[in-house]
Amino acid sequence: MKGILILSIVFILCSCNEHPKSHNLIKTRPTIEVEHTKHQLPCWKLKDRSKSSTDFFENQVDSIVLIPLENHKDAIIGSVSHVEIVENKLLVVDANKAQQIFVFDMQGNFLHTIGGKGEGPDEYTSINQVVVSPEGICILDWFRWKFLCFDIDGKLRYKHQFKNNIPELIFRWDEHQYIGSHAGYNPQNPYHLTWRNDKDSLLNTGLPIMNTQSAPAGKLQYAHDGSILFYHTLCDTVYQITDKQIIPKWRLGLYEPDEVSAFLAKTKEMSNKEYHQQLFDFKKGTIVNHFTLHEGKSHWVIDYQQPPYAYIAVFDKESGKAKHYVKTDFNKMECYVPFVFNSMSEDWICSSLDQMFYTQLNESMQERFLRNIKSEEQREMVRKFDIENKNPIICLFHLK
Repeated sequence: MKGILILSIVFILCSCNEHPKSHNLIKTRPTIEVEHTKHQLPCWKLKDRSKSSTDFFENQVDSIVLIPLENHKDAIIGSVSHVEIVENKLLVVDANKAQQIFVFDMQGNFLHTIGGKGEGPDEYTSINQVVVSPEGICILDWFRWKFLCFDIDGKLRYKHQFKNNIPELIFRWDEHQYIGSHAGYNPQNPYHLTWRNDKDSLLNTGLPIMNTQSAPAGKLQYAHDGSILFYHTLCDTVYQITDKQIIPKWRLGLYEPDEVSAFLAKTKEMSNKEYHQQLFDFKKGTIVNHFTLHEGKSHWVIDYQQPPYAYIAVFDKESGKAKHYVKTDFNKMECYVPFVFNSMSEDWICSSLDQMFYTQLNESMQERFLRNIKSEEQREMVRKFDIENKNPIICLFHLK
């Protein structure tokens, strides 16, 4: 279970830059304002977990498909950073060990890689962000300040070399503009969002950062309707970004009204190290320290963590109601859903089975999961899975 805790922290902090501590918050005025809301925002009320269950697979999933990835000499995967279905192919990212992006067919047969690591003009030296956009598969390289975009066949569509230090996350806004999300307060850039052109000139700013601590970068995300959403850990509101306004769309309801402000006041004078220790205190949860939204055809899936628990909330778009499931109980050292949810396609959750499944779960917990797999052939595949010599197994869960 310790491995799961560490993975959770690393996942969150990988987008985090340590800026020098400064208690003098500079008040700023953004060039793109948040639209004034005349009416109360719709709220998903995710704070209400009184009826949460540990039976995610039994109650929420009606089909499980396991896809073993081919052990090809050109596709040796050490760890899975991201999985997504793109044009009926599996996009598998290993940003840490292999530092490559692989493409498989839906049976797990290796097809090719996308891009490559190196010093060349069309290569990357690090994979710090992979986003599937309407234009292609976009890679952000922090070390070289480079932005590359490929199609699913591996053909380079465009590239851009930034001249100055770049945000932690970047989306291409249009042919000549980029929007970036920043991790934490910096007197030279006190905003969550900035817009730049392809000449590296700062065009617009939005959502001033309200505290001086470093923090995970906010999440930029494409919605099914093609719009761009933005949210970050210490905020309960999901925003829609347009070229003229930042529009509050809904509240998640993860926090009590004054919970975030009380946490920021409590940690204001702490060093960044002390602050992050407080944020990720697994003995007594102080605040939601991580959440990610995944959009399906009929559902939103919210994967979030408030120690001593990690949760999954499944929000039904039609009924407007959410069901809550305990993913991990750190007090009991129990993990009920031993997977990192990476993306959704229609109402299929894309995930992977790797060392975490075997090293963190005892035999009874493994068998509890296996009972939800209808195919005896696939159950045997998991039981005989060789973590030392096999590529990971991709796991697809279909929501009811």
